[in-house]
Amino acid sequence: MPSIIETTLHSLEEISKKNVKRNSAVLASKFSLLYSFRNRILSPHVIHIAKHVIRNNLQLQETPRLLLSHLIPKVIDQKGLSILDSSILSYAYATVGENHSSKKILVNNFDICTLDITSNYECFSLLRALSTLLSIEKHDKIEDEFSNTMKDIAKGVMEFIWKRIQEFNSKFVDNSNNYTVICELLAEYIFTSMLLEQTNIKELLNHTMLNNSSILSKIKISPLMMPEKKKQIMAEIQNSSYTEILTNLRGMYFLKLANFDFTEYLFNRLCNTSESSTSMCRSEAQLFLNHTLDLIEKELKFGQETKTRYLNSLFDRLLAIKRTHSLEKSHRSVVKWNYPRLI
Repeated sequence: MPSIIETTLHSLEEISKKNVKRNSAVLASKFSLLYSFRNRILSPHVIHIAKHVIRNNLQLQETPRLLLSHLIPKVIDQKGLSILDSSILSYAYATVGENHSSKKILVNNFDICTLDITSNYECFSLLRALSTLLSIEKHDKIEDEFSNTMKDIAKGVMEFIWKRIQEFNSKFVDNSNNYTVICELLAEYIFTSMLLEQTNIKELLNHTMLNNSSILSKIKISPLMMPEKKKQIMAEIQNSSYTEILTNLRGMYFLKLANFDFTEYLFNRLCNTSESSTSMCRSEAQLFLNHTLDLIEKELKFGQETKTRYLNSLFDRLLAIKRTHSLEKSHRSVVKWNYPRLI
């Protein structure tokens, strides 16, 4: 007879298939139930919980965060996990602020000599976990005993993943899942190379597959892009939905990405989409706005003086959005923020 944990996880799987709204009381109740029975959760259950947290973007919600933190002892010393499972666990813990545990899980289960990756999605999951940890570490400027090992792992898999990209069979049509993953993998490869300060990647910026990568992926590698490419990203942002914009801001938040080239466009669009929003999404939007204001303040104190004028202007515009409470409203904002941009 299935345990209450297994029954709840199966129920979450069915809910995820039906694309239940993220503010659903059903979704919240399932994680509350898991948390109330947290002492009965076994090690094999944790990976499934992590998958559901990531799939439903629940890393910023209190109960899923507390649950994952409570379950760290169940997986922190595990060895023999697959690349996919260890990558997903590592990424989940990185996005809830458990960076040390995230690194240890990856280190315990990675061996370049026995690396066995059979799918592009496994490559992407591994590289996503690595790049997230490297990006957070770069922002925080704090290293630990796993820092050098993480960089060595990243360098070790880069050659393998590049071969994977080169060997990609062009017979896949543009709308195939495999093609979508390989496009994201290429962008993640470039981003990781940036974090490792490798210099042989600029020629990849003209690869046609990047045109089909997500806006977030393009924003991550935009410091290497020419102005015309950045304009294309801005145009994509202007045509994005509320959910898509929130996804981009969420990704930047997890990475602690201090890239302000598109910040104004992202929040402008978030204020002016016609979509209705859930209370959970509105709460996240306000969190991202406050987080961005904090990043700009730090940059103004310790950053380059050449950026001061633009950052002051950007700070004032975002502060104006905050004061009008535009992101707190469930309907379309009546306030327009599409003012000319000051360079």
